Amino acid sequence: MKLVDNWQHGWKWFSNMALTAIVAINTAPIAPELIQMLPPDTQQKVTISLAVLGLIGRFIKQDAPAQQG
Repeated sequence: MKLVDNWQHGWKWFSNMALTAIVAINTAPIAPELIQMLPPDTQQKVTISLAVLGLIGRFIKQDAPAQQG
């Protein structure tokens, strides 16, 4: 199996952060009182928004700046 060269830094990538947030939102226990206060499709809209942000994040260059000296 071939991984990307800098896989150790994957936790810092915007796309992985968005995917982690999607998992958290869809699996975290939420108080029923809070759910009743929100519009019915809130979870779906948040999930879709995070997925779009994750997709956009895949195209943002996230390399650390080179050290000068």
